[in-house]
Amino acid sequence: MIPQFSREDVSSILYYLGKFISGFGIMMVVPIIVGIINKEWEPSLNFILSSLLCISIGNIFYLKYPEEIDLNWRQGMSLVAISWLIGMFLGALPLFLSGHYISYLDSCFESMSAFATTGLTLVNDVDHMAYSYNFWRHFMCFIGGQGIILVAMTFFVKGGSALKVYVGEAREEKIMPNMVQTARFIWFVSFTYLMIGTAILFL
Repeated sequence: MIPQFSREDVSSILYYLGKFISGFGIMMVVPIIVGIINKEWEPSLNFILSSLLCISIGNIFYLKYPEEIDLNWRQGMSLVAISWLIGMFLGALPLFLSGHYISYLDSCFESMSAFATTGLTLVNDVDHMAYSYNFWRHFMCFIGGQGIILVAMTFFVKGGSALKVYVGEAREEKIMPNMVQTARFIWFVSFTYLMIGTAILFL
């Protein structure tokens, strides 16, 4: 049975979805920096365009539905499902623009594979892929390992809504007193392991 969503349901979901999409655009700043450092101007431009598109769409939702309302369980689970789907399409944008994929569908497969941490790839000629694109592929795996909703919770979702989206992503751990602190702690541990692993690999 398909649930019936009221106008309030849609407004609440799109409000937080706008925040999520804007946050996704902000995350693309990292591969932009990687591209600039390696003087990859065309890839950097593709990431800039993708980032601006994400931030623009996110702001449209955020401005159209400016009122923050605590999510209920149905809204939280719906937000999680939609966010994973939207995240796949947005993450695939710079990959498709790279020219290393036959179609946009292939780049969407790569994006979802990264977020789901399955490791499957359809990239063509990976040996000649720009560092920024390759970094984005691995960065999406890192984000997916934590959970893309966990990213949103760390910065954008607070209060009672945090618990709804946390459980909506099939999580139950409550390490800290509240969900936002738990999300930030998980990210702190993940970044600690990332720094240690990077240092060991470099040495």
